[in-house]
Parts: sequence; C-alpha cells; structure tokens
Amino acid sequence: MFSTLRTILVAFVGMFVGTVAAAAIVADPTSLLGMTITLVLVAVFSYAAYHLDERFAGNSSTNA
Repeated sequence: MFSTLRTILVAFVGMFVGTVAAAAIVADPTSLLGMTITLVLVAVFSYAAYHLDERFAGNSSTNA
C-alpha cells in the first residue's frame, strides 16, 4: 500500500517539477534558468537512457 502511495506522490511531484521547468524554458529559453534546466534535463535523460541500456542489454558488470 505504501509503495503505491509513494509511487503516486513521486509521479505528482515529477509532473509539478516538469511543468515548472517547461514553463521556465518556454518563458525565456535563453535565460540562465532556462538553459540550466535544459542542461539538467538533458543530463538526467542521457544518464537514464545509458543506465537502462546497460541494464537491459546485459553490458553491465553489476548485473546478477
């Protein structure tokens, strides 16, 4: 039960943060805040894609 509530809470927090980030980028993409958010999002998604690729492709030495 708690894991379901935690998942829902994380989803709502993620949607809120994503909405605020998107609004900052759309409002002024050349501002320092807009560029910083864009770079952070690119870094996070790049890391996630790399990590998931390693995990599912079996290229990681940490796979059991």
